[in-house]
Amino acid sequence: MSYSQKNFLNQPFYSPAKFENDQKDLMISQLKAENFELKQNDRDYQELATHLKSLEHRYNMLHEEKMRNEVEFRNRSDQTLKTIANLRNEIDNLKSQLTDKHIENQEMKAENLAFKEITEHRSQENQRVKK
Repeated sequence: MSYSQKNFLNQPFYSPAKFENDQKDLMISQLKAENFELKQNDRDYQELATHLKSLEHRYNMLHEEKMRNEVEFRNRSDQTLKTIANLRNEIDNLKSQLTDKHIENQEMKAENLAFKEITEHRSQENQRVKK
């Protein structure tokens, strides 16, 4: 037997069937890894989808609350403006009444002063008549 024949016998021999099985094992291993990764991605997606739904729900709740608060604020503002307008009208009416009362008071003072002068004048006349 020659050296090349011995060397050929000592080298490991890979048959096409063995090579094909190794390729299939490698592909199965890759597919299992890909399957695991896809399942993990699916779990991550489900978590994100759940979190997104939670955030959307919270957003909707806060949006509704904001709308209610805005309506309430507008109603309170409108009511406050109406109250202010009513109070201003009342102040104007009271100022007018005060002015009228002041004029009436001045007229009564003048009238009282005139009565006092008349009374004093009559009293002086009565004093002169008695003398």
